[in-house]
Amino acid sequence: MGTGVGSGNNTMLEKKDRISELPNEILVSILNRLSMEEATRTSVLSRRWKKLPTMSFIARHSLELVWNTSGTTGNWDFSGNTDKWDFVEWVDRILALRSSTTKKASVTLGDLAIRYDLNRSFQKYIDGWVSFACEKGVKRLELDFSGSTEKKGILVPYGFPQVEKICTMSKPCGSPTSFYSLKELRLIDLNVSGEVLEHFLSNSPFLERLFVDRSQSLVNLKVGSSSSSLNLKCLGIRLCYGMRSLKISAPNLVSFRYDGYMKYLFFENVPILSELSLGDIAPYFISYDANRLFGHLSQLRKLKLDMDLSVFSNVASNFYNEPQTFLKLNNLEQLEMVISSEHNLCLLWTCALVKAAPFLRRFAIEMTFETDDVWREDLCDHALTDLPAVPEDYEKELLKVIRCSHPFLEVVELTGFTGNPNTVELASHLLAIAISLKEIIIGTTKDEKARKSAERLRARISPGVNLVLL
Repeated sequence: MGTGVGSGNNTMLEKKDRISELPNEILVSILNRLSMEEATRTSVLSRRWKKLPTMSFIARHSLELVWNTSGTTGNWDFSGNTDKWDFVEWVDRILALRSSTTKKASVTLGDLAIRYDLNRSFQKYIDGWVSFACEKGVKRLELDFSGSTEKKGILVPYGFPQVEKICTMSKPCGSPTSFYSLKELRLIDLNVSGEVLEHFLSNSPFLERLFVDRSQSLVNLKVGSSSSSLNLKCLGIRLCYGMRSLKISAPNLVSFRYDGYMKYLFFENVPILSELSLGDIAPYFISYDANRLFGHLSQLRKLKLDMDLSVFSNVASNFYNEPQTFLKLNNLEQLEMVISSEHNLCLLWTCALVKAAPFLRRFAIEMTFETDDVWREDLCDHALTDLPAVPEDYEKELLKVIRCSHPFLEVVELTGFTGNPNTVELASHLLAIAISLKEIIIGTTKDEKARKSAERLRARISPGVNLVLL
């Protein structure tokens, strides 16, 4: 009988919905501490709880509307095209409820982020979300439609509204222009033109951070025309392969990242730009236009170059055919390189960049090595075949260009060290020129030969230098 009573009591406890007895204020307070995904999953806990996640989002200062596209999230499954419509309707409902409960003109929204695989099929709905963001005076706007541009020829990416349409959108009370309060704009996998971005730069005086990824319609962009862009601090443009020219005049710009193709890149007024990152095809600049580029960037403190096999091989080929001395980067403290190379390709030209930075304190190079010839046909007019390690006729000139005594280099990090002659040659040269070296970090492959080769470098290391093997 005892067992039966206990079992009955447990059943009664399980059926008792104690959560529904709590006041709305407490439930909403709990939900406000959860992400939207977590909050929606909690809808199975009680009858009243099902409606509360939406209620809690309405009152939030920031809205982050994002779901896991890999499958089911809570009661929502957005893995197919039909489910895209479910997502769009859900976002519409959230924004409509937000508008209906915050009708006062003074009520603004801090952040709005919408992330999902959407395309031009949903143009009018997304236009409505942009208009909502303008009306609510958002300070941070992010539209991330990642995946929509991967199916080329089938789905056209969403096109951000043109300037004329932006100017007709409702603005919060007291805002003289559209998106006047905007501080950060992040647009990913959608089409936006240079004209629209220049409108934001000119009419959003507080804009500090601008990021654009994979826009097919971005061709030319001027950052800093007239008196705009005074507060812009971070600029990032990635994989916009229609890009032809970029001109930057931004007196407060601190960080700039560019990945992709570029025919004309001009820096006019970037006195405090301290961090520069170039990836994809962009590092090819240093092969033929480095001194013009570096002439405006002597104030750099951190430089990162990310080169795939075709870019690295072409830069190396040009350098060995005509070794060059780079203009001094007298403020550079960190140089990072991510390279893909061939096993037999000499890596020493990278030391010309080390020499160009006399106050460099940290040099890190991450290396991967390819066995197949992979070339970017869009990069150059010729393909390289059977490139020698270093053309014999230029070896003396090469060593003359890279030889130096570096008094400030303290940390060297070599990741992807294989123990092949080219990696040993690079490590040995750096050990020879870094007279104040304190630590050399070598990340080897799992091959035992590479580790033993790294261990043998101990004989070349000065007393007091720490060798770390990873």
